Order: sequence, then structure tokens, then C-alpha cells
Amino acid sequence: MKNKIQYKLTTGLVLLFLLGTAQADIPSAEKQIRRVVNQVSEAVTKKDLNGVLSTFSDDAIRFNLYSANAKQASKAGFSNKQVSSLADMWSGIAKILFPQTEIYERKVTKMDVHADRSMATVWATINTRSKMKAAGSEINTRSFSEVYLLKLIKGEWKIVAMTNNRKDDFSTKEVSKD
Repeated sequence: MKNKIQYKLTTGLVLLFLLGTAQADIPSAEKQIRRVVNQVSEAVTKKDLNGVLSTFSDDAIRFNLYSANAKQASKAGFSNKQVSSLADMWSGIAKILFPQTEIYERKVTKMDVHADRSMATVWATINTRSKMKAAGSEINTRSFSEVYLLKLIKGEWKIVAMTNNRKDDFSTKEVSKD
């Protein structure tokens, strides 16, 4: 009886060790996907356009479900059509957002990842905190959902499409969720 218990305990510990080692050595697809999505927010917070763009495939697209930022979009020279280039859209946003904000923090607070072989979807809740450089600007916060479609390209997860439910402009007013 004592030998059976020792055998089971030893076998259990060896399996636990092996499983733990395998997870530590080989990052799961989900961990890699989460890293890519978080990298977008981290790069925006650092005002690092190249960091944002490095997460996209060469032909990544943006689905504009709402006409958010229409005035700013035309001023910055990027399209606010239903489907547009994701790189062009973020390059246009960077022209406005980066120089005009004293503070801009973007954080993923919730993320649901679904991966199947070489494709994945992510539904994320994004919270932002910002303050414009203009005198009298107040800190404002927003929360919205963002959806990503990713593809495994040459061993790296890249964002191939993106959309969100953000309908606001760059003003300092609080935006309601709907």
C-alpha cells in the first residue's frame, strides 16, 4: 500500500513538473496573441507609431462601423470609409493624437481570445485616459470594445483586421457606452 502511494505521488509530481516545463518553454498561441494585442496599447501609450504598425500585416484593414473622428480624419488625410487601410488610419491618428495630448494612456482591461490553427479573434475592452495639451483641458476617461482578427504569418501573429465601437471625437467630453 505504501509503495502504491509513493508511486502515485512520484508519478504525479513528475507529470506536474513536465507539464509546467512544457508551458514555460513553449509559449502558447494565446499568450502570443495576447502579447500582440497588448503591444498595440503599449505602443500608443508610448506614442510609438512604429510599435503600433509592427503588429499589423502589410495589408491590414480597418472596418469603420461608425463615423468616429470624421472631421479629424479628413484633416489628417486618412480615410473614414467603411473599409480602409489600418496602417493609414493609425498613421493619421498619430498625427493628431501624439502631438495634441499631454497624457494618453491606453490599456486592455479584458480580452477574450479564440484561436484555431493559423487564425484568431480577440474581443477586448479598452480603457483610455487622456489630457489634451490645450489650456484648461481636463483628464478624461473612455471605455470601448475593440475586435481584432489575427493571422499567423511566417511564425508571427499579425493583426489583419480591426474594428471598435468607439463613436466619439477627440473632445474632452465623457462618452457613454452603448
